[in-house]
Amino acid sequence: KENFSQDEISKDKLLLEIKKEIKTFYRKDLQSVINASGVVIHTNLGRSVIHEELYEACKDIICNYSNVEFDLENGKRGSRYALVLEKLKMLFECEDALVVNNNAAAVFLVLNSLCYNKEIISSRGELVEIGGSFRVPEVIKAAGVKLCEVGTSNKTHLKDYEQAISENTALILKTHKSNFALMGFHSEVNIKDLHELAKEKG
Repeated sequence: KENFSQDEISKDKLLLEIKKEIKTFYRKDLQSVINASGVVIHTNLGRSVIHEELYEACKDIICNYSNVEFDLENGKRGSRYALVLEKLKMLFECEDALVVNNNAAAVFLVLNSLCYNKEIISSRGELVEIGGSFRVPEVIKAAGVKLCEVGTSNKTHLKDYEQAISENTALILKTHKSNFALMGFHSEVNIKDLHELAKEKG
C-alpha cells in the first residue's frame, strides 16, 4: 500500500491502488508443493493426498449434492455414519464403529467409554504432545481415566507393561510418535508383542 498526500491523489493512482488490492485479494495463497520431507502424511502439507483416480471416481458426488445424511428410501434425514458403518465393521472385525475428525477425539471417546474410572498403561516415552497442543496425559485425565506410567523416556520393555497389569487395568495404550523420533540408546515394545500380552492377560 502506498501513502499519498492529498495533493498527490489522482483518479489514475486511486484506480491503480484498487487494482492492486483486488489482485492481492484474489491471489491463490494455497498452492501445490513437493513433499521432500520424508514424512508421507505430513500435517503441515495437507496430510494424505487424494489420488487422481480416486478423485475421478467420486468427482460427480463431490461436485454435486449427495445423500450424505439423507435416507433415500424413506425420504427423511439419515445418518452419515450409516454409509461407512458396515464397511468399517468388516475391515476391522468389530461390532460397531464411529467416525470422528481427529485422533485426540477418538482416543478420548475410547477411553471414556471403555475405561472410565479404571486404569490404563502407557510408556513414559509415548506421553507426547501432538498438533493442536493435545497432550496425551491431559486427554487421558479428561476422559476420567487413571494413567499408569511404565518404563522411562528412552527405554520401555515388555516386562514393564507385564508387571504393571492389575485387576483395575482396562487397556494398554500404544501411541504413535508421528512428528519426532528417539534415537540412540532407546527401545520400545512393538504393537504385536503388546497385543499378545493383552490377550494372555485377558
